[in-house]
Amino acid sequence: MEITGKVEFISTLEKGTDKNGKEFEKAYFVVNDGIGQYPNKYKIELFNKTDLMRGVAIGSELTASVNASVNEWKEKHYCSLSAYKIEKVGTEAIAPTQQAAPVNTNDPLPF
Repeated sequence: MEITGKVEFISTLEKGTDKNGKEFEKAYFVVNDGIGQYPNKYKIELFNKTDLMRGVAIGSELTASVNASVNEWKEKHYCSLSAYKIEKVGTEAIAPTQQAAPVNTNDPLPF
């Protein structure tokens, strides 16, 4: 699935360790598709792929290729959009590197 729009928010980079002792990094950004009177906003997550955010800034127009998934934890369901490819509108795919400042968290993931 592809989502095209303008970036409205970029989170800080978070680093931590999961319950199995494996290190991870995650970040997310919000894209507004600008379609119609009530445009949609999408929170797009990057889990261990934060290098895809290279060149992405607030106000950037991009197309994000995402996978939609649902996870269950304690009888609650959580939906996420995870990016596997990001392209600025009218350009090639964005090359890997880190964009945001790291934030340490040792909280285990719930799923």
